[in-house]
Amino acid sequence: KVIGSLLRDCPNVRLIATSREHLGVIGERVYRLPPLDVPARRRPTPEEAIRYAAIELFVDRVRAVDAHFTVTNDNVGAVVDICRRLDGLPLAIELAAARCVVLSPKQISERLDHVFEVLSGSDGTSIGRHQTMRAVIDWSYELLSLQARLLFDRLAIFTGGFTLESASEVCADDALPRADILQLLAALITQSLVMVDFDRGDARYHLLEATRQYAMEKLGDRGERQTMSRRHALAFLYIGQRLDRDWYEAG
Repeated sequence: KVIGSLLRDCPNVRLIATSREHLGVIGERVYRLPPLDVPARRRPTPEEAIRYAAIELFVDRVRAVDAHFTVTNDNVGAVVDICRRLDGLPLAIELAAARCVVLSPKQISERLDHVFEVLSGSDGTSIGRHQTMRAVIDWSYELLSLQARLLFDRLAIFTGGFTLESASEVCADDALPRADILQLLAALITQSLVMVDFDRGDARYHLLEATRQYAMEKLGDRGERQTMSRRHALAFLYIGQRLDRDWYEAG
């Protein structure tokens, strides 16, 4: 309301704001900030690695607690793995770097299958929802409708991305009508809980690893993990059978 009033009453005012969702004011222009870039190669040289923004941020934040830290041939693989598995997310990288007080990069990398155990803690200056990755996602999750939460939880079953069609096939049922999937998916994208990629033409979606682990926990709490796994397997079995049939019919 404050921003809307300022822009309406002060036509020459220009505001720059960061937010996890659109402000919804007239004249708003949205620029989505992509994750920080990470090396394409799994094990670049230290000199190559440090040129990437994600690695540069990790090193900078580690040096805040250990001024002697450098990327070496011995630790470059672990440092790159951390930044890649955290999808280049600045907050996640900063939280991981803070753990270098007690863990080596290799030890941190080995623990990222349980990301919320690693990315916790506070420097005493951050607001509460920025002190752990769980708190960040909790905050966005609580803003969702009950149906959007249900879709988000169920999308955890996709580890390699999904299309609108596959999400509808696997996630829709009486509690989550197929006709509502598109609108609910849009709400998740608005909250930055689902990422969208147009690089290959048609839209393809995915959850970042930290959010997927969070959603998988919620799916387990609902008691739906086995049900969703079965639906996912059956949906892709059907796709495989259809492709196999089309291949032989085309021949």
